[in-house]
Amino acid sequence: MYWSQWFFGKLIKLLRVSTKNFSYQKLNRLLNNHKTFFSSYKFMRITVGVLLEDLNKKLILQKRSNVEGIVLPGKVTLFGGGIKSGEAPKRAAIREIGEELSLRLALPNISIWKTYKETRGPGHLGYVFVARNIDGTKLQLHEGENIVYLSRGESLDRYDLGPVTRELIEEYWNY
Repeated sequence: MYWSQWFFGKLIKLLRVSTKNFSYQKLNRLLNNHKTFFSSYKFMRITVGVLLEDLNKKLILQKRSNVEGIVLPGKVTLFGGGIKSGEAPKRAAIREIGEELSLRLALPNISIWKTYKETRGPGHLGYVFVARNIDGTKLQLHEGENIVYLSRGESLDRYDLGPVTRELIEEYWNY
């Protein structure tokens, strides 16, 4: 159990808030938005990433900008980002792909593949989706340095991949 789950559980009991109507994610957002008492501590991030596969079965990845202040600067990662307050993970994935690539994905064309938890630092909960048969010629990059196309069997060592990205690609190709 994460310390945050224990903490939130105790806080919910203390406040006598029904767990049926109040989730850890809602409480996490509430605490992250409270600027006076909790402003000095960062809680678990909840994000979405999308494994995009083009018409030739190559993965479409993002080479992130190499600037200070962003997560994993200069690394090659999945396209994706944070979930907004009240937003469903699948809708967040569709929004992020639209913002970053001007690609409009319909709900039926994207599916959840897996979730993962990373426990380093404050922790990270990630939802990973898959979208196949993407026409890479129609993509317009709005975030990051470049679009990277990765073929199955190509050496992952050629790219400066984020650690979770490497694990996800290896697992996806063995799936």
